[in-house]
Amino acid sequence: MESRLWKLSGGDILEVSSVMGHTPSVADNHYLKINDEIKVEGAIFVGEAFPDRLRGINITPTPPGGCKDSLYGSLAPKDGVNHCSEFIHCLGCSSYAIVGTLEDLYRLFSYQQFLYAEVEYFLTDEWDAWRKRQFDYIRLIDDFTSRKFDLALVSQARAKAESSPHLFWAKKIEFMKKKFGGKI
Repeated sequence: MESRLWKLSGGDILEVSSVMGHTPSVADNHYLKINDEIKVEGAIFVGEAFPDRLRGINITPTPPGGCKDSLYGSLAPKDGVNHCSEFIHCLGCSSYAIVGTLEDLYRLFSYQQFLYAEVEYFLTDEWDAWRKRQFDYIRLIDDFTSRKFDLALVSQARAKAESSPHLFWAKKIEFMKKKFGGKI
């Protein structure tokens, strides 16, 4: 059952573990089974990410932006060891921080691309309120960045995210498009 939920959620281990009532590590270590599809996707991801790692190019650990305190912030476990993994909720978290570098804004706009893809994926009427909230987040990102940062920098970061989203969000977008197109 947990493997089916994991697949239906698009690989969101946080959501699955929450629904099943245990931690992501328990879900990962005890319930989820690796099938051929997961092996292929993992190999593709490693094949894309590992060469960059070997070249010294860092893979960003916080996909939508930065956190003032990933160990003790608002949504963090606050145990001094585990970092917050609630990055889907960053925009509503008081510990979330955007400093306005190109890379920081690029991650934020990559997340915005993911939100657009999600809205296109969940089109049935039952998702209307949820879609409205996603569009509110999209507008919030646009309003906030246009008010707080240099417009040329914002345009550059947005263009980079639209042409090549952050690898984390690109994989989630790709998965949704495959699933929507019936390829999964």
